[in-house]
Amino acid sequence: MAAKKKRAPKLDLNPSSADRWTTCTASPKFVFDNWDRIPPSDTFFNQEGTTAHEVGAAFLQNRKPDEADKEKCPVPVNAEMQMHGWDYAEYVQNLVKPGGRLLVEQKLPLFYMPGRNAIVDAGVINPDEIHIVDLKYGEGIIVDPEGNLQESIYLGCILKSMAPVWPGPDMPVFLHIYQPRGRNAEEPFKVWETTLREVETTMLDKIQFAARDVLAEKNLQFLPSDKACQWCPAKGFCEARQRYLTQDIEALSVISDQAITLPAPDALSMEQIAAVLKHGSNIGKWINDVAGYALSFMKGGGKIPGNKLVLSRGGNRYWSNPAEAAKLLLKDTVLKENEVYERKIIGPAAAEKLLGKHKFTMELTNMVAKPPGSPVIAPVDDKREEYAVDGSSEFSPVVELEEF
Repeated sequence: MAAKKKRAPKLDLNPSSADRWTTCTASPKFVFDNWDRIPPSDTFFNQEGTTAHEVGAAFLQNRKPDEADKEKCPVPVNAEMQMHGWDYAEYVQNLVKPGGRLLVEQKLPLFYMPGRNAIVDAGVINPDEIHIVDLKYGEGIIVDPEGNLQESIYLGCILKSMAPVWPGPDMPVFLHIYQPRGRNAEEPFKVWETTLREVETTMLDKIQFAARDVLAEKNLQFLPSDKACQWCPAKGFCEARQRYLTQDIEALSVISDQAITLPAPDALSMEQIAAVLKHGSNIGKWINDVAGYALSFMKGGGKIPGNKLVLSRGGNRYWSNPAEAAKLLLKDTVLKENEVYERKIIGPAAAEKLLGKHKFTMELTNMVAKPPGSPVIAPVDDKREEYAVDGSSEFSPVVELEEF
């Protein structure tokens, strides 16, 4: 039986979709006006995430998950959820200092949209710092807390609820993403340390201005991008999205006698959709082959217009001398042995999270090592410095670029 569809009651200005509507300000009204064309979003993965949030909240509140409430637990609680929920709760509890206040699944008014609320997974208001923790249960790409608009909204809602008591602009703020099943994750969490001033000036202002324009239906623009369109429910029939994709694909016309265009997915026949599903993976493999050749070509000293070689971020930090690092953590910090040792010594990022940057000593800093980055291709406007290569050491191009 097909899932029952519901009419969108209001414009979608949810914190979770902030990357979309703060960039593509025309999208909320477009989604609302075309709600009948959007497939149901009540998938198993969404239901699984909802249940996992209830499990984590239950452990934080010292109670059992309310499995009888199908809105809180739409799928059964399993052992994996219980394990991750317990670890998540322990992670959050360790952030609370004496005199601190813990918020769990707290419903707070949205500061930019009267009459609407946000639900904060976990917030910790300590006397000298604020922590926002967002639980992500998905197994996909790891979410980055740096510049995270969703968590910034949660912080803004908490700050509004604290009025007229307002922390100083230099108060430390920590945005945490707890994603225990993230793809290729070294640790279940990522943390961004910033200040209240930076969040206000770089993110909260952007959110406030975008919401004002959307609600007033002024200055609305379709501005598709990879990030803005990624989770847009209307991207399958959005003409702006199709033009954005076509601009990229038209560049491939140099390899074909005919212009290449991308029709909207809902304009395809079932036979065409079947053909895309059958052959699409091969197209992706061919694109990867081209990218691989381009990387080898540029590592050998070749030049491709509009691109350059840069170094990737490199691997995760690690202790150059784990045994000595463990001794220093136990001797010179407040960490206990069961916090320092897991099956192996905790990594530099975990130690820094538990201690805070201001207590991460110079001796420990000197013991932190990180693998170097490897050459990757990036657009010429990428902020990273161009990586110079010795063309004789790796690859000698056998054709000129014009021939390619």
